[in-house]
Amino acid sequence: MVERRSHGGERPLKRCREKNITDRSVKARRRRRRRKWIYFTRRISICMIAAAAIVYCMISLKYRNTFLPNTRIGGITVSGLTIEEVQSEIRKGIERYELILEERDGAEERINGEAIGLHPVFDGTLENILRKQNSLLWGLRAIRGAEYASSYMVEYDKGSMDLAVAALECLKSEQVVEPADAYVAFVSGSGLQIIKEEPGKAPVRERLSEEIGKAVSSLETRISLDERAVYKEPGVSETDPELLAQKEALKVCTDVTVTYRFGS
Repeated sequence: MVERRSHGGERPLKRCREKNITDRSVKARRRRRRRKWIYFTRRISICMIAAAAIVYCMISLKYRNTFLPNTRIGGITVSGLTIEEVQSEIRKGIERYELILEERDGAEERINGEAIGLHPVFDGTLENILRKQNSLLWGLRAIRGAEYASSYMVEYDKGSMDLAVAALECLKSEQVVEPADAYVAFVSGSGLQIIKEEPGKAPVRERLSEEIGKAVSSLETRISLDERAVYKEPGVSETDPELLAQKEALKVCTDVTVTYRFGS
């Protein structure tokens, strides 16, 4: 019988082959795990995106009959409101309206919107804005926002306005001070002087009613009666050319020296 002896180099070679096989197996398992993880994360991402899209679309349904987020009309925030709700908010604001009148002597008076029958008249702007908006763009609108001009005009009752104006303190006889013209007068120790005009405080009722009507129609909250030229003005001011000429003519007379001689 022939006895075979193993060579010393066979065992290291076998160990190398086993190691290579083990390494390939480990790498294959890692690749499988990585593929599974990628597949899993993709499925999760797709599910999350689909869920987000569904939620986004469901929210957009809300804005089919309401105004988009971050929308302002005539200075009023109308986000998420229906046309009827916006009109209700506008009416509430009109009911609280009042106009402050700044008078010449520093006094103030108020015209209340409710007292003059003030009310809004809608012109269809709200319906046009709602009809043209795209509810699917609510996310973009929430970021950018949109501002629209006023969607209504206001009207008041003429009879109620006349009564409110007539009741103002500034028109009562005890409050009215008529303006006084400038004039020439002799002042002791100073000679001829022009006495300055007095502005008084006598509003012209027709002009007052007109300016109040303009302010209310544009929903102004404060006006100065002086700036609106509501008061009567003096007919002659201290710089009037005729008044200055009169002063010069009188000055000539006052400068005349008359000498009386008595006896022979």
